[in-house]
Amino acid sequence: MKTNASKTKSVRKNRNPKPARPSEVAFCNRADVFLQAATALHDVLRQPGNMKDISVPLAFLYFRSLELSCKACLQKDKYTDAKVMKDLGHRLSALLDELEKNRTLEHLQMKRQDFQLVDDFSEDYSDKWIEYSPGYTELPDLDSLSGLVEKFVRATQGYLKSNIKTREHEKRQAIA
Repeated sequence: MKTNASKTKSVRKNRNPKPARPSEVAFCNRADVFLQAATALHDVLRQPGNMKDISVPLAFLYFRSLELSCKACLQKDKYTDAKVMKDLGHRLSALLDELEKNRTLEHLQMKRQDFQLVDDFSEDYSDKWIEYSPGYTELPDLDSLSGLVEKFVRATQGYLKSNIKTREHEKRQAIA
């Protein structure tokens, strides 16, 4: 009799290998998907009669979108895989501090103090309290978080697009 574990292995065997280092575009695309999921869930939460139980997964989706957008910017700025993935991990405040230090927030036309709401929950997010703690109820204002993350993700997308255009222009100049 085959178990689920054996089925899982056979499915994985057919997949492309996981990239050693995701690109900034991969991080950005995934951030956008998490934001879309959060937006859809937020719309459901706003409907009359819906339970507040979905507030915790909603906050998680917004925080994950923000984390992936931060990592997209850091990856674009040539941070090493170890620095982004291991040292900074899921610590949103630390990721934002790095973006401030290398002036990326300035390029995104955002200020570090814009993220006080995120700082208030950064430790709970990175320590997985939001994901795994039963009965976790301390959540940020979801409308404020939604607006902040939406602005950041869209700014990140613009930042990456402008960088890609600059690189293409530089390549053309080098050839000419």
